[in-house]
This record gives sequence, C-alpha cells and structure tokens, in this order.
Amino acid sequence: MEPVPHQSIQSFEDDAVLSAIINGIGEAVALLDRNWTFVYCNDTYLRWVGLPRSKVVGSKPFEFVKNFEKSVFYEPMKKCQIGREDVVKVSYSAILDTWLEMRCFPYGDGFVAFGRRAVPSMVKQQELAKKAVIDEQTQLGNKLGLEERLQTLLERRAPLSLILVGLDRLNEISGLHGYDTAEAALLEVASVLNSATASHETVYRITGDEFAVVVASDDIEAALARAEEFVEGLHRPILRGSSQVTLTAHAGVVTAPQDGDSVVVLLKRASLALRDARKMSKDLGKDSHVTLYRAELELASKRRAQLREELRAVISGTEFVLLYQPKVELQTGAISGAEALIRWQHPRRGLLTPGVFLDIARDSGLMPALDSWVMRAACEAIASLTAQGHRTVVSINLSVESLSNPEVCDILDGHLRATGADPKLLEIEIPEGALMQDLDTCLNVLTQFCLMGTQLSIDDFGAGYASFAYLAQFPVATLKIDRSFVTDLGRNPTNRTIVQAIIRLAHALGKEVVAEGAETEEELKTLRKMKCDKVQGYVISKPVPLEVLAEMVSRRGAKAPQPDPTSI
Repeated sequence: MEPVPHQSIQSFEDDAVLSAIINGIGEAVALLDRNWTFVYCNDTYLRWVGLPRSKVVGSKPFEFVKNFEKSVFYEPMKKCQIGREDVVKVSYSAILDTWLEMRCFPYGDGFVAFGRRAVPSMVKQQELAKKAVIDEQTQLGNKLGLEERLQTLLERRAPLSLILVGLDRLNEISGLHGYDTAEAALLEVASVLNSATASHETVYRITGDEFAVVVASDDIEAALARAEEFVEGLHRPILRGSSQVTLTAHAGVVTAPQDGDSVVVLLKRASLALRDARKMSKDLGKDSHVTLYRAELELASKRRAQLREELRAVISGTEFVLLYQPKVELQTGAISGAEALIRWQHPRRGLLTPGVFLDIARDSGLMPALDSWVMRAACEAIASLTAQGHRTVVSINLSVESLSNPEVCDILDGHLRATGADPKLLEIEIPEGALMQDLDTCLNVLTQFCLMGTQLSIDDFGAGYASFAYLAQFPVATLKIDRSFVTDLGRNPTNRTIVQAIIRLAHALGKEVVAEGAETEEELKTLRKMKCDKVQGYVISKPVPLEVLAEMVSRRGAKAPQPDPTSI
C-alpha cells in the first residue's frame, strides 16, 4: 500500500463530520510514518499526552514523551512497525493510571494506532492470560510462554537460538539445607539469568530445575558464548543466612532454522544437547559444560529408546549378571569383602557396563526392579560363599529411588529369608549425594537396614556434599573414598592431604575407610602409610565372576604380610 499523502490527511481534518466522529469515539488515534513521525493524531491523544498538536504532528514520540520506550504505547507500535502485523495488547498505564487496550495496524509504510480504556472483562482476561504464561515462583515466563514465543518467531521465519540451562544439586540443597534455602537459590538463579539477558533475549523457567533463554539470532558462535556466560554466572556461592550453597549448571544450544523448524523439534533437540552436556561434564570431571546440538545426538537418542524397550523386557533379570571386585585389608592382604557390580549380558551387544543402561533404567522408573534383582543375586552369592566356608562380605549399591522407598526393607528381608543369607555379610553402599535427597526417609530406611543386621557404607565419599556433621546422623560403619582422590595419590599432594584428612576424621568417628580405584603399587604403599583400612581397585583385581572370587578368597585369606615399617 502506498504511503498516506499529507494532502489526504489535510482533507480529512477539514471534513467536519469525519473529524467530529474521530474525536468523539473516545479513543486516541494516531498515524505514524515508517520513521515514527506523527502524520496525524486526534484530540483524545493530545489530551492523553498533554501537548498541543503543533508539538506532536511532525515530531517523533521519543522527542516529546520521556522514556517513551517504557510506555505502554511503544511495544505494540514497534511490533506492528517491524513485523507488519496487526497487534492488540492490554497494558496498565502508570501515567494515565488506567488499563489501556492498544490496537495497531500497518498502514502504507507506516502504521495507525488506536488506544482506549480497557473494560474490566478485558483486563481480567489479560491478567488470566498473563498468569497462564508466567511462572508464579520466579515471575519469569513459563513453558507455555516459551512455546508461544518460539512459535511467533518461527512463523515470522525469524532466526533464533534456544539455550536450555539445567541446574544440578537443587534437590540435594533442599534435603541438606531445607526448602527455603533451595527456593532462595532458585530465585537467585532466576534473578541472575534475567539480569544477564540483553534486549533481544528472553528467559523462561520451564521445569523445576531447567531454564530457557531465547535469543533473536542464529549466530552459533554467539549463542555458545552466551550459554557459557550464563552457566559461568550461575557457578557462584549463594548465601542464605549462615548457609552457603553453590549450584552448578549445564547448557544445551540449538538454532533455527538449522536445527529445526517447529517448537517440538527445537525443544527436543535442546534437551538432547543439555543431556549430552551433563554427560560430558561427568566424563570430563568438570563442574559445568555447554553442548551444541548435533545430528548424532538424535541417533543416540533413538538407540537409547530401543535399549529402554529391551531393558523393560528383561528387567526380571534373565540377562543380568553380577561380577565381584575384591576389597583387601591393607595390613594383612586378606580379602574381607567384595563389591557386586551389575552387568547386562546383551544377546547382540555383548556385556554392557552400568554406564550404558543405568541412566535409562532410572529415567524409565526401572531402578527399584533392578535393585531388587541385585539384592536377590547378592544374597544368593553370600549363601554360596558361606556354604564354601567363606565369611565374605558382599557389598551392593542401591539407587536413590529405592532408598526413598520404605518398602525396600521388606523386599530385602524377603530375599534374605528366601536365600538363607546372613544379613551381617551384606553391606549396602549408599552414594553420598543420595543421603541429601530425602534426609528423613533415608535415615528411617538405613536405620531399618541396621536393625536387620546389614552393614552400611557411604560410597564416593568426598566427591559429594555430605559432611561429617551429617554422618553422625546415619548409622554407617564405613566410608569409601572416591576414586578421584586415590588416583595419582603418590604424586598429588592435594589428594594426599584430602585422603589423610578423611582417614583421620573417619577413624575419630569410629568408622572404617575403604579407598576405591587404586591402580598402582605406589598408591597402595601410600594408603598403607596413611593407615587406610581397606582398598579396592585394579591393582588388586578387576571385577570377576563369583567362582573366581571364591578361589581368590581361599588363596589370599591366609596371607598376612608383615606391616610396613614406614607406616604412620
């Protein structure tokens, strides 16, 4: 459509009937050209801004309205002018102290704007619509708001990047420091992200511990750099009274249209990239990581889905086996126990390690069933070893899901009774982080285990977030030092200091210490000097079948090397 000529506007103003109608409808009317210059406005608009016509027509609103960019008029006008689309928006005007309904329509190469006081029903509808797309806890946009924003940009064929930010440890912080501290940390995250966003970026909270940032650009390098900045900005201490907590975060990045042209596809692929970022962080031993979506993640996801269905079909245990990694007493060399490690004897893929399928089992809600199979198989192993004359303790790992289920005690008791295994020869290893998930339930379950006669151990100690103060609440007898501190122990002074401190404090609390992941004789010698009680690792043995373990116990049980004269 051709621009509206000034002549036609003048003729319009000279028409007394039309002018009376436009000024009498009770709406503000304004016509602006493509440069935001007023071509026309009616008397109602002049009353609203409190200026004569000579100050408005021929001028731009930025010139006579202070902070016009923050007024209720600016956003719908800009959206109409840039997108060349009809816009209707209800907003509250602080200047006029009322709710206004703004309607803007493209006209020529400019646009025409209408404004009127909004009726109560429209205000209520607007408030309800706003609540539908706002997260009440953080006041950021929610998942519905995110989907609407993405859909709008995609319909305009506008380039965009989607950064999906996932938090770690939020549940642990809630268990360790309480709900209020976890909520304060969540609000701090929302504030940090919102403050860090630029004018072309919008942040949303889409799940309990996931946020999204929409960037109106498909510059991949820029999106990755922004994701790094967001993640780095979240990795800082958060103070809550006397408590100090530190969150870690990861991010997955997708761009459109390169990575997808629909909301569903973009969200799915951003989630795949975030999952990969978490995995890479774990594999690399990093606190945080950022991953850009790539096509092979989709293929890996399909394989994962296939493996999930296969896992469901064999969850009864027909294809699972347990291998056993011995634990040796450092001062005598005798094998006093072994950790049972599950493997999946897949008919086509061969022997699969837990890293391949445990996360799938966890995501599919299959961990309790898998834990039950492990408990039963371990009890059968204990009964078999006992029948051969070996009083060997067998350790098993239980998931957070099982430790949070009070019925797990009855399940274990049933397996002990059915196999005749001595509960004193069963040790349950609990991941340190699991203790912080649900303190009350976990404490109750562990207490019941102790009453049944089983032994308790905390696994991966030092790598999680428990403390010796909390350990006093739990009836554990043993701490297993995380392998990351045992690696290169002989040449890493920091690791030596940490391990020595854990051993001394554990002994002061009357607890045994097991070092896992030992791979060299030098590490054994160092641990022996530190008076570590037991060790587990490849320097002793890789995981072996039960019959091999029984032979090793027979051979090593009578050995008692002389104590190291240099031990302290």
